[in-house]
Amino acid sequence: MMVWRRKSQNTLLIHSNQGSQFTSMDWASFLRHHNLVHSTFDYIEMFYNPTRKHVRNGMLSPVEFERRHQI
Repeated sequence: MMVWRRKSQNTLLIHSNQGSQFTSMDWASFLRHHNLVHSTFDYIEMFYNPTRKHVRNGMLSPVEFERRHQI
C-alpha cells in the first residue's frame, strides 16, 4: 500500500513476518521494481536473535549469556 500512496523515490526498507514471501521470485521482482529492500535477515540478526531466550543457554539471551560468561 505504501508503494501506491507515497510513491517514494528513495530506497525503502520493508519488513514482513511472512518468510515464504522472501523466497518468491515474484516478491523479489516486486521489491526490485519498486526500489524496496527486505529486512528479514537484518531484523533477525540485529533485533531478534540477540534478545531471544534460548533453552540451551539457561533461558538467557545470547547477549546476556556471553556477558555472564565473558565469551
